[in-house]
Amino acid sequence: MTVFPIRSHVRALRPVVHGGAAQLRARGLDPARIDDFSATLLPLSPPPPVRAAIAAVDPRSYPDPASTRLRKLLARRHGVDPAQVLCAGGSVALIRAIARTCLGPGDRALIVGPTFGEYAAGVRAAGGSVEEVCTDRVDRVLGAIDRHRPALVFLCNPNNPTGHRWTADQVAAIAARAPLVVDEAYMGFLQPCPAPVMGPGRLVLRSLTKDHAMAGLRVGYALGDPDLLAAVAHQLDPWGLGSVAEAAAVAALSHPAPYRDAIAALWRERDRLAEAIAGLGLPVDVRAAPFFLVEVGDAAAASARLLESGLLVRDCSSFGLPHHIRISPQTPAAGDRLVAALASLPLPCTNREQP
Repeated sequence: MTVFPIRSHVRALRPVVHGGAAQLRARGLDPARIDDFSATLLPLSPPPPVRAAIAAVDPRSYPDPASTRLRKLLARRHGVDPAQVLCAGGSVALIRAIARTCLGPGDRALIVGPTFGEYAAGVRAAGGSVEEVCTDRVDRVLGAIDRHRPALVFLCNPNNPTGHRWTADQVAAIAARAPLVVDEAYMGFLQPCPAPVMGPGRLVLRSLTKDHAMAGLRVGYALGDPDLLAAVAHQLDPWGLGSVAEAAAVAALSHPAPYRDAIAALWRERDRLAEAIAGLGLPVDVRAAPFFLVEVGDAAAASARLLESGLLVRDCSSFGLPHHIRISPQTPAAGDRLVAALASLPLPCTNREQP
């Protein structure tokens, strides 16, 4: 009998833990009945121009493999040449394509953590090895680069799940020591939205998944050197960004007002929700991102109890933070339900005052 060969480093791969209520279907739960605080998604239905653009797509035709309309629109938006933009079906597709482009067996990547698990997964899928430095201090990142001599560094900014934001000078200092991939997936929530930290030695990733409420369509893009992007493009699937996704993205970027308003409301709810949870006596860590961390003692147990009440939060154990949950705000009504549920939970090993 013939046997398909599976490379040893591929056999060793494990699934990455993610947020999002859709995963609950495998457990027999209906995502529509869950208040989802586990994923940072703008609670906004597609505005009419986006719905119209989606409806106008002819599904019989192949997508434009170069995503020309979206690429040109993003180039104008960021003041760069279209050759400096590469679109893909989500940032994760780009992360993995970059790893395959730049790394191979024996190559080492440094990941600044605790952070998004797809960086390590992409490195390992390419056959590379992972070193991690868990810090918010740039001097420690630079020291780790000097020790490990990585071929590539991954940095999430603002970071998921801590919300820490690195300054442009800090990003430049890291990029001066090693090739740097800067994932700015959450930067679009900052208002006004900062310009991408483009420059020598760095490749910037951005996403429309979260701040434009289209997680189901998967739209991400990279900004950087044209020669590097051309090489990365060879590692992406042909027609990786579908026609519906491109049409929706172009329409969304062309009609920004509903998204600006929804993002402003999201920040107000984040602040209100964080204050209410802190009022319960739970330690809350609020930084530069639209989500925040809450110390709850046993994150897995607390998450399970909240899910019994129809509330999904992000258990941060997979980030190496077993005492914390991450909360991404949704509607005020959902937020009130979460605060009430947290108030009723017996949460050990925290600073919460017991009655």
